[in-house]
Amino acid sequence: MRSLTNEEKSTPIIGKRYKLIAQLGVGGFGQSFLAQDLHLPGCPRCVIKRLLVKTHDIKHLKTARRLFDTEAKVLYQLGRHDQIPSLYAHFEENQEFYLVQ
Repeated sequence: MRSLTNEEKSTPIIGKRYKLIAQLGVGGFGQSFLAQDLHLPGCPRCVIKRLLVKTHDIKHLKTARRLFDTEAKVLYQLGRHDQIPSLYAHFEENQEFYLVQ
């Protein structure tokens, strides 16, 4: 097994499987990143969208979590459509919400 290079050690890993490669964009509600899925063969690239929650208030976090879960469920239900990116996963980490497309 080889050792990780300094660059690999400093590259952020989120969700214990997605290595962030580059930021693609930023807006009022979030950020998007190009990433690699380290758990799948060949480490395919994907897009990670992070929802920016601007509060740490428990009540607002619960509301944000509920809305995030609802959006993820709707995207899953839509399935494959030419105009809508496929949703591969969604997760929460450190009170931040992520969609993997």
